[in-house]
Amino acid sequence: MKHLAAAIVGIALCIAPAGARAEITVKDYLAATGDEQDVYRIWLSAVESGFGWYAAASSGPKLYCQPKDMALTDDQLDDIFRRFVSAHPDTADTAEYAALTLLLALQDTFPCKGGGD
Repeated sequence: MKHLAAAIVGIALCIAPAGARAEITVKDYLAATGDEQDVYRIWLSAVESGFGWYAAASSGPKLYCQPKDMALTDDQLDDIFRRFVSAHPDTADTAEYAALTLLLALQDTFPCKGGGD
């Protein structure tokens, strides 16, 4: 039931008009508990999936260089995100967007050699 509630909230967030909600910040993500935390973790995974679709459709430099045979779980993404914020505490003290912070965390975890080639 808990996962169903989280999924319903997640779907509602996705279909709500863009002006009706603000971007999720690092503070929002870190403060979330219970069902809200479940929704944010699903959201973080969706953001990472979007980065993957960008990489698949783009002929430009890669955003980050995750090994091709590695698929990240929600737990791993959450860990990468939280470790990055712990190592860079200024990200939690600002209104830094969680999606941008995830990108920076993935770039830090999976750096590209030679500028994304």
